[in-house]
Amino acid sequence: DKMFWLILLFISSISSLPLLHHINIDGFIFCPDGRAPKSVTVIVKDGRENNELLRKIFSPADEYCLSVDDFVDVKTSHPEITLFAHCVAEGKDCIYQQTRTIPVNFLDSSEPFRPTFNATAANLYKCDIF
Repeated sequence: DKMFWLILLFISSISSLPLLHHINIDGFIFCPDGRAPKSVTVIVKDGRENNELLRKIFSPADEYCLSVDDFVDVKTSHPEITLFAHCVAEGKDCIYQQTRTIPVNFLDSSEPFRPTFNATAANLYKCDIF
């Protein structure tokens, strides 16, 4: 009788564990002048829930490439990656924002998702002129 309750407790504790998915991203980021950004902030969100699952800041950005290799608790099947690229050029200090949905087949895949992000006027978030 005691064993039954222990098994039940064990099963219920397993079901409440987060569902961790492996996210492996190798992205390339280019500023409008073709150079690498000063820094990049990467945010992974649960698409529908809009919960922030992961935030990483690459500062200074490692050339043009960034790698995110992490486990996140994805509750929906549409996680999104948002990048904020910090570019400085021609007397302007600008932040560019771009969001991409991580394709479902890249969740838990050993093959990394390799998006390219180009900072352009179309995805300008804000600028400070100095």
